[in-house]
Amino acid sequence: MDINHFPPFNLISLAPASDDSLNVVDEFSNQFSQFVDILRYDLVFSGEDIIPLFRTGGVQQERPGIAGAAFRVGKGLSCSRLCQKLGMIPKW
Repeated sequence: MDINHFPPFNLISLAPASDDSLNVVDEFSNQFSQFVDILRYDLVFSGEDIIPLFRTGGVQQERPGIAGAAFRVGKGLSCSRLCQKLGMIPKW
């Protein structure tokens, strides 16, 4: 059984990319801005019906990629996984 044939994996494309610099999409700034300093990414997403939550944050990027996202799956929602930076402890 190939998991890539099931939602949301069959609706998106993944590309390797890795960095510590993230930006929160404006609409979700209130909910997620406190996490930017402790998260990093190892993949970027592309595809249809993606709800971007975080974008790649490099200053030199003309078109930032989607580093963290939510996907509609049936009547639910699935969120992508970002990684915690090693040694970073949340200060909430």
